[in-house]
Amino acid sequence: MSQCTGLASYPFLVHGTPRLIGLARLQFKSYAQDMRVAISLPESLLHAADAFAQRAGMSRSELFRAAVTDYIEAHKHDHVREALDEVYADQPSQLNAELMQMQLMSLPKENWW
Repeated sequence: MSQCTGLASYPFLVHGTPRLIGLARLQFKSYAQDMRVAISLPESLLHAADAFAQRAGMSRSELFRAAVTDYIEAHKHDHVREALDEVYADQPSQLNAELMQMQLMSLPKENWW
């Protein structure tokens, strides 16, 4: 098993358990300083991330910052959907037959062929 770039000082992370996990350091912008954190990743994911970062001309930290930022942005409204699901959980989900018929009648007649 080869060592991942940047892990020379942490060989036990690569040479331990076969599916053991590499170390990636993330730097998140805060008010005054970047914060360093250690995360565990499957070695194959770390290799893929390093390869992608190199192709994209960015550092590993830049890649992880961008990925975390995108993930948070993609899920920032999840709580709204969950709240709406809770509010409407007891409401019937079927369309009212009479309303559906009126909607169909309001559509113009068209030939599709």
